[in-house]
Amino acid sequence: MTAIMNGFYVGGYGDRCLYHCLDDGQGTLSVSGDYGIPDASYLCLSPDGRHLYAVIERERYGGRYGGGVAALAVEGDGRLRLVNEAFTGGVAPCHLSTSENGERLYVAHYGDGSTAVFDIENGRIGGLAKTIDHGKFGRPSLAWPGRQEGPHAHYAQAANGILWICDLGLDLVLALDPEGNELARHRAPPGHGPRHLAFHPSLPLAYLVCEMGQAVIGLGLGFPEKPEIQASPPIPVLREPAPGCTCAAARVSPEGRHLLVSNRGGGVDSISVLGLDAEGRVTDLIGTTRTGLCPRDFRFDPSGKRLFVACQESDLLQVFDWDGDGGLGPTGASLDIRRPTCVLFPGV
Repeated sequence: MTAIMNGFYVGGYGDRCLYHCLDDGQGTLSVSGDYGIPDASYLCLSPDGRHLYAVIERERYGGRYGGGVAALAVEGDGRLRLVNEAFTGGVAPCHLSTSENGERLYVAHYGDGSTAVFDIENGRIGGLAKTIDHGKFGRPSLAWPGRQEGPHAHYAQAANGILWICDLGLDLVLALDPEGNELARHRAPPGHGPRHLAFHPSLPLAYLVCEMGQAVIGLGLGFPEKPEIQASPPIPVLREPAPGCTCAAARVSPEGRHLLVSNRGGGVDSISVLGLDAEGRVTDLIGTTRTGLCPRDFRFDPSGKRLFVACQESDLLQVFDWDGDGGLGPTGASLDIRRPTCVLFPGV
């Protein structure tokens, strides 16, 4: 029986660190192509799936102080073709997303705490429409020495007509209109460091993962009827605090009954699984599954039955079975790949 090869993408750190990979569904993963996009630490696809965008997470790009972003066309076999690159004007871009109509690209800069907004023209990165300076939203938290001395944008995601921002340095989650004007905010407890959001697939809820707080916060979203964010108390993602551990990615399971969070360092590199009730509230910590070192990102495959985990400091992509009831088990499938930080499946 001939295996059906499914393609996916991996980004990471290095000089050629954007990869097109293949999965035969029977335990064998392979790299079918690598592309000369340096430090492509985060990736996203256009809404129609015809273009892929990658950050170039550097302090200097093209001889200037600041980072870059690249657009690549997705060919019929899933391989990529470079369309163009652009200077973002901000330092260390670490996250990006497109608007829901695919006409704008939002790029979050960790280094200087700003979000760049680009026009997209037929998949090509066009002009820089504006830069949103996060300094205008308030003073830095200063609660975590060395991490919160200024704004640090870590997430910029368009969803339901809102631009959602997580700023680790300000301890803020912001809801902005498409022009960058504030609609609502949530301030996390001092020193928690908002990093990413995971949206519930069917309820007006999101889950905030806090990098330094080792916790998640449930957010009730009142948009568009009433622009407001209602927050739960922080919920620990580990049984006991682990000094040196920071959280990274968060995803809601395909069936909407579990929240998964990755934990890096502190001797507890793992994926935590938390339960969600019928109203989307976090109920309890079901358990943790050990992974390679520094599980920076993870993603369910299109079947929703396997979890692919990018272990940055183990140079490893691991695959786990997901049983739908909160259980993760190793499949034995893995891929040696240099410093992976992002996994992306078409259509997921």
